[in-house]
Amino acid sequence: MGRSYARYDEVETTTATASYPLPWKNLVSMLSSKELRMETSRCAVFDAATVVGDRWTMLILREALHGKTHFDEFERGLGVATNVLSSRLKLLLGNDLLERRRSAGPGSRLTYHLTEKGRAFFPVYVALNRLLKYRQRTSARRLAESLI
Repeated sequence: MGRSYARYDEVETTTATASYPLPWKNLVSMLSSKELRMETSRCAVFDAATVVGDRWTMLILREALHGKTHFDEFERGLGVATNVLSSRLKLLLGNDLLERRRSAGPGSRLTYHLTEKGRAFFPVYVALNRLLKYRQRTSARRLAESLI
């Protein structure tokens, strides 16, 4: 399961070879193609997909968009293993989608907050959500029509 993630400007070193559930599996295997990586090394969509094209990263961003800020909130809300959550948070921090802050007061904790770049992800999230809901509706409609 060797994966290394790069910053947006270091895309040509990015590999994604882990096994992912569908629909991400197809996206990741397509992006893993050496020829495609070479052809798209300066494509903005490719660059973004190498960072947010994994299900946990996308879900962490979703939770952050909904106001979650603490590690344990992400962990409980997503049911993700702590090592996976930790690595994805580091990826998001390294790509300036999240920033880490220490909360004020006694017993201060680390909190994670969306950066301007992270907040700019919101329209992408909404568009993906709409696309997947549309696909679900059309699939259900086709299934219903085939049964008639």
